[in-house]
Amino acid sequence: MPAQPVPDLPTGTVTFLFTDIEGSTQLLASLGDAYGPVLETHSGLIREAITAHTGTEVSTEGDAFFAVFASALDAVQAAAAAQGVTESVRFIDRFVGRTELGTWLEAADVFVTPYPNLDQIVSGTLSYAMASGKPIVSTPYAYARERLAGGRGTLVAPQSSRALAEAFVELLGDRERRLAIGARAYAYSRAMIWSTVGTEYARIFARAALPVPAPVRTVAKLAAVGG
Repeated sequence: MPAQPVPDLPTGTVTFLFTDIEGSTQLLASLGDAYGPVLETHSGLIREAITAHTGTEVSTEGDAFFAVFASALDAVQAAAAAQGVTESVRFIDRFVGRTELGTWLEAADVFVTPYPNLDQIVSGTLSYAMASGKPIVSTPYAYARERLAGGRGTLVAPQSSRALAEAFVELLGDRERRLAIGARAYAYSRAMIWSTVGTEYARIFARAALPVPAPVRTVAKLAAVGG
């Protein structure tokens, strides 16, 4: 068998995209001979999405694809295109200031931080979402575990699209629960707003500026004992 040509791959910091058909074994058993045309159509859609977003197909096996992209944005846009949800997703590939971030948060029904690094100790956007009174779905990284405890948010298993989807469906179908979670998050966030934090710092500084009382010295008196 002749050697397959090696594709030209992007260099530097790249993003990998892996895809497959969920439940493909059951689907094959259900469709039988009709599975072949379905797989062919699926492969065509995946390749079209990869190519349209300047990705490079590295390898494929069965229904699984491995592709590489020069940017993370290209990869997630390709994933959205492959699933047919491009018109339902908007990607903002730039820094968003506080005012614009607040606008986006106010428009959200549910806020999500699906961070893979479970050791992450801070998230500014999560704090802003809490201050906006939004129900939050998050992976259980360190900061989220602390801030979303006590029913202030929903934690899901990391790297599980199914767990995320189930949490979204449950929240989007229960308005009262969304409002209750958002209200608890908002109440908790009041201790994090700058006016409260500034007041607490002022109190600490005031205590630190108090004069230190002079130390009390005890002088031992020695009694002479005559013999």
